[in-house]
Amino acid sequence: MITLLGIVLGFILIISAIFIGGSPMAFLNPPSILIVIGGTIAITVVSFSLKDLMNIPSALIKMMAYKPHNPRDVGVS
Repeated sequence: MITLLGIVLGFILIISAIFIGGSPMAFLNPPSILIVIGGTIAITVVSFSLKDLMNIPSALIKMMAYKPHNPRDVGVS
């Protein structure tokens, strides 16, 4: 839940900075967006196996729905 809150807060801050700083179009540069997003996807694909990449959706779901565990229940002494 806190991860989702952090993501939403991050987007709110970015959008606020865009509108406070002037024209929203000044912050949008399609070639830069393609380089950043495309580069991120490309380096992720290169760095991990297909099996790992196929586990991304379930990992994201687990990340968003994390439930803390009591160490006593796990058996840690």
